[in-house]
Amino acid sequence: GKSSDSCIVSRADGRATGPMQFMPSTFNAYKLSHDANICNVNDSLSAAAKMLKKNGLEQDQVEKAIFNYNHSMAYVRSVEAIANSIN
Repeated sequence: GKSSDSCIVSRADGRATGPMQFMPSTFNAYKLSHDANICNVNDSLSAAAKMLKKNGLEQDQVEKAIFNYNHSMAYVRSVEAIANSIN
């Protein structure tokens, strides 16, 4: 959100990293290329898109996909509210 540091590490757990706050193991599972960088905005967004697609977005299961990204229904509702405000 509010940091200009694309390699920021979560203060909550000290492990989630980069602009999409991926756990390194999750990023590695969804990155598009061997040399993708968790701190690179394009690489992180591509991995997030792939993760969302694989976890339900492709089957039009938006809530499921978002929940798999961040296991919090409050987070799902927040993302949905932002998306609806854009539409």
